[in-house]
Amino acid sequence: MVPNNDEGFAPSLATLAIHGGNQKDKGHNAIVPPITTATSFVQESLDSAAGDFCYSRCGNPTRYAYETCLASLEEGTYATATASGVAAISLALELVPKDSKVLVMKGVYGGTHRLFEKVRRRNNGILFEYVDLQETSEIQRFLTDGVEMIWIETPTNPLLNLVDIAKVCSIAQKQKILVSFRFLTMIVLTWPYFRLVLITHLRLPGINSH
Repeated sequence: MVPNNDEGFAPSLATLAIHGGNQKDKGHNAIVPPITTATSFVQESLDSAAGDFCYSRCGNPTRYAYETCLASLEEGTYATATASGVAAISLALELVPKDSKVLVMKGVYGGTHRLFEKVRRRNNGILFEYVDLQETSEIQRFLTDGVEMIWIETPTNPLLNLVDIAKVCSIAQKQKILVSFRFLTMIVLTWPYFRLVLITHLRLPGINSH
């Protein structure tokens, strides 16, 4: 459910998709936020910016409008847009300490698997264990000391296997829970009753309806 606003009215998902987040144009009060193409912004000094943005690599008004809208749609606290799905996965793995364990849904996307095994296992010592998260006994068997995160991909790509997210959350009470979506979006699922740390969306097939 979407939290009520000050007037007690809960906006629909369609309304949030247009008006959710921070869509204000501080420059000219445009109804639709303009696309900002500037790469850098005025700074008072090397140590402080004159406004909310300093360099587009860190953030710009257009991306901020998009990110805050996504956070609103997911009923989350923050959202960060990255240049690619692999970049989002890499960023999420920064939450995992060196030499720890991550339980991963079997059949995870090939690009994700290659990043795990050929980069993060070698460079960070992270042990990725591939488990059928549809089976309660499998989760309990592999949920040992040192498991920092459970990586749920549902449906998996390309086999489209599903995971009961609520069941995994109920079993793993201490671990970080990440759900990676390549096809589903917040139109299908919402999270007010799930204990999720992160949700990743692949923009092309999911958000943009590829």
